[in-house]
Amino acid sequence: MGAILACIGCYCCLLPLKPKFIELIALLTNLVEIGFLIWGIVDIPWSHISTGGKVCFYIGCGLIIITFILLIDLIILRCKKTINSSRNRTAICLCITDCVFNFLALFMIAISEVIIIKKCLT
Repeated sequence: MGAILACIGCYCCLLPLKPKFIELIALLTNLVEIGFLIWGIVDIPWSHISTGGKVCFYIGCGLIIITFILLIDLIILRCKKTINSSRNRTAICLCITDCVFNFLALFMIAISEVIIIKKCLT
């Protein structure tokens, strides 16, 4: 999710960069995102939150962890120079899968935040 937002928001700035640097930026944004999720898990009063809010939040967390793992796989494959050859389709598939999981995680976290905020205000 963080990687998607950083790449969409700064596309013109990221265009001249090499793929390794873009992946490192995505890795840093994902690490910050996981830090915020841990902060949310610790700080949210879960005893007052409905089951639907908890489920949406945990599904979003799981999807973010999956995107982090896919990004690590992409970085490893690029460092091994596996995907800079005729197997570039692997990188494209990993990137598209990562984007899909990022958007799903964004959607699930947004739903859980609305549920959590609604429950905390009442």
